[in-house]
Amino acid sequence: DVVFAIGNPFGVGETVTQGIISATNRSSVGIVEYEDFIQTDAPINPGNSGGALINSQGHLVGINSAIISRGGGNVGIGFAIPVNMVKKITASLIDKGTFERAYLGVSIGDVNEDLYDFYKTRSGAVVMSVQEGSAAEKAGIKRGDLIVAVNGKDVKDAASLKNLVGGIAPGEKVSVTVIRDGKRQEIKATLQNGGDMAGDGEGMEYRGLYLEPLTPETRQKFRLSDRLNGVVVTKVTDNSDADKAGFSVGDVIVQVENMEISGLEDLQKIQKHKGKKRYFIQRGRGIFVLVL
Repeated sequence: DVVFAIGNPFGVGETVTQGIISATNRSSVGIVEYEDFIQTDAPINPGNSGGALINSQGHLVGINSAIISRGGGNVGIGFAIPVNMVKKITASLIDKGTFERAYLGVSIGDVNEDLYDFYKTRSGAVVMSVQEGSAAEKAGIKRGDLIVAVNGKDVKDAASLKNLVGGIAPGEKVSVTVIRDGKRQEIKATLQNGGDMAGDGEGMEYRGLYLEPLTPETRQKFRLSDRLNGVVVTKVTDNSDADKAGFSVGDVIVQVENMEISGLEDLQKIQKHKGKKRYFIQRGRGIFVLVL
């Protein structure tokens, strides 16, 4: 389908560029924690973010969000947040002043070639672990369960489950369909607030940042490489110093000033020294520096 991207690329002034929808439901791009992007080849450059992506009838399709580029300019791979996700978030912001995502409380993975023999399907999300005190634990979901649907909607993979649950309001009861020991089961669960759960476990808080070590569970949750060292941001308090500095959930702090960070102990040592510091973070496929 033909689409048009509206924006202000590089600050040159308002523009409209034309392209097509290249793909939908793009996830695992590594831009943010929740990903369900529309991909388009309509030229999008820095400055277009936040602009409308519309169809030929003028209907809003999505909000331009990011590009993949080695040189910083358009190469025909742009991403927009789909309008159905935009509607949910804006309605919540207008009504409540905030947007909260629901949380099931499981670490999940995709069905690979080896696991196919056990589940006889390539769809679904395999439960790797269940967080203590979470909605999943209270409902009876167990490690090894394959989650194949939520409220009757099929779960294609781990990213699909995350987006499905994240789009439901905290406190709602849902029906989770799992395959356990070769049999399908319906499990009722009451979802929790993701913000309340994100900082649980072994971690620390600093200037509005909730930080946890890189464990198999946190690596799985935030889709982080086993070769990556540092500490991961699991929650950012609204309007805190960390929020104003630009930190996001899923960021991995890999270095502060000249000290490489391998765990919480390193961060605690360097934070004893007062004054502004440069925080080098891994976000998706890039390295950014923030000052706190």
